Amino acid sequence: MKKTILFLSSIALGINMFAQELMDQIPANSNFVIQLGFDQMEKIYPTSKLFKQEIWMDAAKELDVKTLSETGINYKKPALFSAEFTDTCNYFSLHYEIANSKQYYEFLAKNMRNMELTKNYKGSGITLVKNNQNGYMFVTETYAVIVFAEINRNYRRNNIDYLLEVYYEELRQYEYEYEQKDAIQGILARERMLELLMNKGNSFKTSKSYQLKDETHEITVWMNLLFSKLQTINELGFRGLGGVMSILDSYSVYDVSMEKGAINMDMQMDFSPEIKSEMMALVKNRKLNPELFKYLPKERLMTYALSNDPGAYYQWMKKYIAEAIGRRYFSNGTMNDIVDLIGTILDEKAISTLMTGDVVASWNKMEVIEYEYKSNRYNDNFEMEEYVKKRKVEFPQFTVVTGIQNMDFFQKILNILKRENLVKEENDYLLIPAGREIPSGLGIYLKNNVLIISNDFQMLNGLKENKDYGKEEMDTETSFYAHLNIRKLFDFLAEETTNFYEYNGFDFVRKTFDELEIRSITSQKDHFQVSTSLKMVDSKSNAYVSAMNGLNDMYVKSEVNKDKGKYEFYSAKLNAMIKKYEA
Repeated sequence: MKKTILFLSSIALGINMFAQELMDQIPANSNFVIQLGFDQMEKIYPTSKLFKQEIWMDAAKELDVKTLSETGINYKKPALFSAEFTDTCNYFSLHYEIANSKQYYEFLAKNMRNMELTKNYKGSGITLVKNNQNGYMFVTETYAVIVFAEINRNYRRNNIDYLLEVYYEELRQYEYEYEQKDAIQGILARERMLELLMNKGNSFKTSKSYQLKDETHEITVWMNLLFSKLQTINELGFRGLGGVMSILDSYSVYDVSMEKGAINMDMQMDFSPEIKSEMMALVKNRKLNPELFKYLPKERLMTYALSNDPGAYYQWMKKYIAEAIGRRYFSNGTMNDIVDLIGTILDEKAISTLMTGDVVASWNKMEVIEYEYKSNRYNDNFEMEEYVKKRKVEFPQFTVVTGIQNMDFFQKILNILKRENLVKEENDYLLIPAGREIPSGLGIYLKNNVLIISNDFQMLNGLKENKDYGKEEMDTETSFYAHLNIRKLFDFLAEETTNFYEYNGFDFVRKTFDELEIRSITSQKDHFQVSTSLKMVDSKSNAYVSAMNGLNDMYVKSEVNKDKGKYEFYSAKLNAMIKKYEA
C-alpha cells in the first residue's frame, strides 16, 4: 500500500511538473530574461520550410543530425533565457521544451563528453545531467533546463592583483580555488533551480518587470534593475558610476512583433520613485516643436528630436555628471560642496533658461570636402617653415537646431567666441573656419530666437532671404523622435568597406531593412512607453520571413559560395581602384 501511494504521488508530481509553464522556472531575482516565441514564429514561417535553408542544414551537420528537428527539441514552443548578476557571481539558465525525449537523449550523448545522469534526482522525478564542473541540466519528458554559474571576471581580476609577483604554484593554487568557487556556485544555482521546478520558490512572474506587460509576441525581453547590476561586471571601475547607471536603472519590457513589412517593438519602462520624479520632470507636458524641422532637408540619413524642460535638465545634468566625474576623485560630501560652490559662482538661472529645451538634429549625407590647413616642413636650407596643405576627406553634412529664450546670456557667449577669434562674421552668419577637426567649417545662424548650427551652407545662405526647406508633416504628440534611413546608410558602408565579410553583412542589412523610427508615446499607466518600428525593404512579406531569407542569403554568399564571392568582390574593388587612379 505504501509503495502504491509513493508511486501515485510521483505520477502526480510528474504531471504537475510537466504542466508547469517555462516562465514559472525563471528565478525572481533575474536581471535579464528573453523569451523566443517559437510557437508564434512557427505560424509565420514553419520550421518544415525554415530548416531546409542552407544555414540551418549546415547547423544540423555540426550537431551530427540530419535536421534540427532530430535534436528532440520542440522548436514550435517558446524558449527562455535568464541571467542574474551579483557582486561576485553571474547565474544563467536556458529553458526549452522537448518534443521527443528519446531523440533528445541521443542528441546529448553525441554532443556531450563525460555525461553523468542521475535519474529521479532527490525524488523529484527529474533527471539531472552533469557535463562540467559548474554546469547542470534538468531533463523531463517535456522540457529541459540548463543551469550554470560563473564567478564574474571583474571580481576575479580585482582579487588577483597581488599575484603579479608570486610564484607559478601560488597562481595555480589561486586559480584552483576559483574553479572550486565556480563549482560551488554551480551547485547552489542547481539546487535553487530544483526548488523552482518543484514549485517551491518565487518565479520571475512576481517581478515588477514581468507585471508591466502580460501579452507577448515573437520576442520579448524583460530587464529587472539590470543596469545597476551591470556595474559589478563593467570594465571601467569608476567611483560614482553607479549614480549615472541608476538613470537607466529600471523595470522594463521590450515586446517585439513581426508584422507585414515591419518589425515593431513596444517598450514599457518604470523607475524607482525618486528617479521617476526626475524623469517625469524632464518630459512632463512637453511636445516636439514642428517649426524647427523646416531647417532640415527632406532627404536625410538620421534625424533626432527632443523636447524637455531646460530647468529640470540642468539639475539632472548637474547631479549625474558630478556623480560620474567628481566622485571618482572626491567623497560625496566634498563633491556636494564643490557643486554648490560652482552653482554660486555661475548664474544657474541664466544657464538653465538659456535654451527652450527643444532640439532637432540631422545627419543629412556624406560629402567629399577639400580643405586647407597649415603644417610645417624643412626647406632646402634645413629651416622650419609653415606652408598650406590641401586634403580631401569624406565628412558628414549635419544640422542642429534649438530654441533660445535667454538672448542676453547667449549674446555674452557669442561675444566671448568673437573676442577669442573662434568665430568670424560671414554672409550674415558666424563661421567656425575649416580645420582638421571640422574640415567643412561650421556656420552659426540666429533667426527669430532659433539657433541653427550647420555645415549645410546652401541652407544657411538662403536664410537671409527667408529660404528654408519648408514645413514638414510630423507627429508632434511626443517628446522624443528618432529616425534612421538604414538602407541609405548601409549603401554607403557597403561601398566603402574593403572586407569581404563586412560587405556581406552590410549588404544583408541594406537589402532587408529600410528605415528605423523611434518615438515616445503617452503612457496610460504612469510609466514610460516607447514605440519602435523597423520597416523592411520587402513591404509585402512578413518581416520574420524577410529576415530569415536574408540571413540565409548572406550565409550562402559568405560561407557556401565564399571562394566565388571573394573573387568577385575583390576583383570589383581592384577595378574601381584602377579607374579612380586613372581618373
